[in-house]
Amino acid sequence: MKFHLDGLVDKELEGRLDADGVARLEAHRRECDVCRLEMVLRTSDDHVSIGELDALFDRLPSHKPRRARRRWVGAMVAMLVLTSSAFAAVRLWPSPETPEGPNEVEPTPREAAPVAETPVAETPVEQEPEPIEAVDPEPAPSVEPSPEPRPSASALFERANAARRAGERAQAIRLYRQVIRIEPRGERGLTSRVNLGRLLFRGQPRAALRQFQAYLRARPSGALAEEALVGKARALGRLGRGAEELEVWRELLRRFPNSVHTARARQRLEGSMQ
Repeated sequence: MKFHLDGLVDKELEGRLDADGVARLEAHRRECDVCRLEMVLRTSDDHVSIGELDALFDRLPSHKPRRARRRWVGAMVAMLVLTSSAFAAVRLWPSPETPEGPNEVEPTPREAAPVAETPVAETPVEQEPEPIEAVDPEPAPSVEPSPEPRPSASALFERANAARRAGERAQAIRLYRQVIRIEPRGERGLTSRVNLGRLLFRGQPRAALRQFQAYLRARPSGALAEEALVGKARALGRLGRGAEELEVWRELLRRFPNSVHTARARQRLEGSMQ
């Protein structure tokens, strides 16, 4: 053990003293007044007054004279002050492991001088052309196909006669009617009535009678009047109009005494008298 256990005191001040060391140091101080005085001086934040020092001096060992004790304690105090100052200097001095320089004040960055903005030439923006609305083309005027040239009455009359001779009854009837519409009072139209009456007699005696009558009204003395009278008489007989039929036969004998139909006319008249 060193004098007054200085090593334990230093560790205590540095905070490195373990529990065993603390117990040893406290036991020693209970027996040593000098160490207690040292502890008071080291741990006191304020200066110790003279009265407090005298009280401590009285507790020092009595075998030393009072004046000598005072000088001894003064030296002790001076030593403690120097020791404390040195210890404080060591603690305040920066460790080489963690060097710390004086508090440096970071320089305030100077504000950058405003840079004059260089005018940037604006790039002309190409404007998209406005869409052109599509205009529906005007529809071309519809050209009506020119109607086929209507066949003439003469052509129709020839076709009708050809169909009648070929036995095409329906075709001949249709064509004769067309000729009559085109030339109702012309020679081809009137002739078509007599031919049409003959074709209609077998199935349509009433329609046949109208065609014969129409011819006789238009041409009472025409080239086909004899044929029209014969057709009229036969149609009336088919319709059961006997009296009118006989009258037409008599007219035929008066007007055409040399007709090829004279024998038939007399036969119908003599048969009606019996």
